[in-house]
Amino acid sequence: MFQYLVWYKLRARKFILMDSIGNRLKFIRGKQSGEDFSKSLNLHPQTIYRYERGERKPDIDFIQLVAKETGFCIEWIINGKGPMHPDELPVSPKQSLIQPESLTMEVCARCAKLEAKLEKVENQRDELAAENRKLWKENGELKERCARLEPRQKQEEAHPFDERRKISGSSDVVQSRA
Repeated sequence: MFQYLVWYKLRARKFILMDSIGNRLKFIRGKQSGEDFSKSLNLHPQTIYRYERGERKPDIDFIQLVAKETGFCIEWIINGKGPMHPDELPVSPKQSLIQPESLTMEVCARCAKLEAKLEKVENQRDELAAENRKLWKENGELKERCARLEPRQKQEEAHPFDERRKISGSSDVVQSRA
């Protein structure tokens, strides 16, 4: 059964998953060019390419034609299940490597873990967003304060020996001691 799920393409040195009709059509076509394959089916090459890329869904007439011309099972072409060729024996559940129930439970457990992790990440994001808003507000307040203090500092630098400032400064010291 595993041989039907993944196909190793030697020329491109990559694995192709048999998870879509498009990938199964690529497998059926094999090394034959898309143009030659489309000529054997009396179709336009662009039609075949669109089916293979998943841009269009093939109709049942096309699938029957491919099955008739190539010798592949219609059920396998449509959903990737069952024997690839009519003369092959169907794979029983005992012979399969993965039981559907265990696969479903494994996927559900994994989904639950991923959902919990996603919720945790979303909570962290919300906390960081709140902290970020607080820091932006604080930054704005500090900028306003600096804007008010800069003219006073420039004035002090321009007139360091101003008598009025010294007098008012000494009264601040006296008031703070009292």
